[in-house]
Amino acid sequence: MTSGAAPPDPAIDHASLRHKAVSGAVALVARALTLQFLVFAGNLVLARILDPRDFGVFSISQFALMFFVYFGDAGLAARLVQQHEKPSVRLLSSALWLQLTISAAVIVTVWIVSPLSHRIWTDLPDGSEWLLRALSLELLLTAARTVPSLLMERELQFGRLSALEVSNQLVFYFAAVPLALLGYHVWALVAGVLVRAFSGVLLAYVLRPFRPVRAFDWAALRPIVRFGITYQMKNLVAFVLNALVPVYAGHVLGVRAVGLLGWSRNLANTPLKLVDAMSRVGFPLYSRLQTNPKALGNALGRSVQVCAAGTFVFVAIVLGLGPQIIHIAYPKWTDALVLLYIFSAALGIGFLSPLVAAAFDAIGRPKVFLKMAILWTGVGCVAVPLATARWGIVGFALGFVSQTVGGNAMVIWLTGRTFPTARVLRRCWSSALAATVEGLAARFVFAPLVTGWFTLVLAVLVSAVTFVALLALVDRGTLLEVVELVRRGGAKAPAA
Repeated sequence: MTSGAAPPDPAIDHASLRHKAVSGAVALVARALTLQFLVFAGNLVLARILDPRDFGVFSISQFALMFFVYFGDAGLAARLVQQHEKPSVRLLSSALWLQLTISAAVIVTVWIVSPLSHRIWTDLPDGSEWLLRALSLELLLTAARTVPSLLMERELQFGRLSALEVSNQLVFYFAAVPLALLGYHVWALVAGVLVRAFSGVLLAYVLRPFRPVRAFDWAALRPIVRFGITYQMKNLVAFVLNALVPVYAGHVLGVRAVGLLGWSRNLANTPLKLVDAMSRVGFPLYSRLQTNPKALGNALGRSVQVCAAGTFVFVAIVLGLGPQIIHIAYPKWTDALVLLYIFSAALGIGFLSPLVAAAFDAIGRPKVFLKMAILWTGVGCVAVPLATARWGIVGFALGFVSQTVGGNAMVIWLTGRTFPTARVLRRCWSSALAATVEGLAARFVFAPLVTGWFTLVLAVLVSAVTFVALLALVDRGTLLEVVELVRRGGAKAPAA
């Protein structure tokens, strides 16, 4: 028998599905908060030890590696999570062997062509090709844990996934920070990545055991690969856009500029940890609700409502207390302040696309976001060089976020047509209003009082409390939805 699909899943029990979704959201939101604390603390230490140039070299090496990854990744995991039928052991084993084969081929290619990196980035330090070669080993380790991870996601076992990811982040910083203190510079980051990948494989199979069989069923894999390639093409287009930072900025503005741009963008994107948690719960949840558009739209709308509150409160703090945060916490990064403002402001609308994309992927329409990604990547590729030529590194940031703002404006329109019950703008207005007042208070009332670490932390906390109070005043419903998220872990899946 060559079929790779097991019998269909039993009829969906919406009460059970709702319980699993809430439990999964609990775990992922807890994971997001825990990871955010770890990432903030770890990156704070690394940013105070390492130089922007170290981060620039590391970012370029990671980009060069991901270039090969995107062309070699068949996107199998997304389809195996999305499909209605429960995948068989034979199909999962076939997917694992294919992914391992692709990863091995990519590693061999990277080792051969890595010396060419100096021709693109002429100011890379000597020996940088070995950074790329070392990082390539992560690909095989990541591929090896593909099946346990996708099974945990498909089965909504987000508690176990959360334990895996928190553990991975801890391992990274436990390895990277001591090596950075010992003076290993960018190699400290590389070592952290490899140790994290190795421990991740071991823990994944402990949390979700899977024993592959010696089988390779290409007939069963073919439709999976077809969907996966379409899904991966969307990510590949986004990768082309993100490549503007290491490739164009690295070539025109230098390695240090890559470090400044990458660091400021990563810090500005902090709220995406929450967005990632909600979209990851959303994808398998929406996949089970794809035959009930009204229920799917309601679930999507609740995710938007919660993520809007989490995003806007952070953006307001950055815009209101940015100079104090940089001066006290990141004294080596003062040149990145304006960049941080630009990327943070753009996130005020940019948080929407990952949430909505998960819904379109779940209903089997990944081509919708693929076409949008192609369009707005083209806009970014035109806007970035024009703005950079006129305003330098600040122009680069402005050109880069132009596609974020325009693309997400289109997302709002598209969501209204496809999922009218999501009511995106109605879900966001109160958080946007509360954040505006919060940001003004932070800039003109709290910021002048900041003189050190204690007063900075106090100002951040008071700003957040101000946001909560204003949200309770103008829209108690949104606040209750956020409280429900904190209390139970996420937007409830509505009964169909």
